[in-house]
Amino acid sequence: SSYSANATPWYQYGQAIKHINIEEGVTKLALNSFYNAGASANYPNVRTLSIPSTLGAPIETNFFYGCPLKTVTINSDTIVGKASYSSNSSLQTKFGAQVEEYIIGGGVRSIANFAFYNQSADSLCSIYLPEGLEAIGNWAFGYIDHLTSVTVPSTVQTIGTDAFAGCSKLHSVELGEGLKTVNGQAFWMCDNLT
Repeated sequence: SSYSANATPWYQYGQAIKHINIEEGVTKLALNSFYNAGASANYPNVRTLSIPSTLGAPIETNFFYGCPLKTVTINSDTIVGKASYSSNSSLQTKFGAQVEEYIIGGGVRSIANFAFYNQSADSLCSIYLPEGLEAIGNWAFGYIDHLTSVTVPSTVQTIGTDAFAGCSKLHSVELGEGLKTVNGQAFWMCDNLT
């Protein structure tokens, strides 16, 4: 199902909404749930979003279109680890280039190929990875221009090909003791690593 941009049950409260917390148990969102485009700017003050582990349907571009999100917390392994992304369709297209930080919840076991690829805006500089994470996919964090440091949890066993390639400002990487495989060019073009 879907909503028109101004027909959600919470539309009248749009100006006051600053945080969207989707409760555990929600498995699917309707298209245009928090659509924020056009002159009306229905949700101009939304800065944070929390997605539950139960949300399994794909996040479509129009769910949060135009919301000025700064922090996105994702607890769904389906959205981060099992969804299909490409260099033209990463989570940036779902939440916007203005996001400054992503917090990945403890229920996420893997980061899909291209999941956070090319978060090209100057804003994204923080990604928090949880203990319990086991794998980081190919190009998962490729070309995030302002990412400066990464701590890979001790539970991660595999880092994919080009996983952090092109992160030109990355200067610090802490690798966990459980790491078994770092695939080719995982840190290619990360010239500030020492």
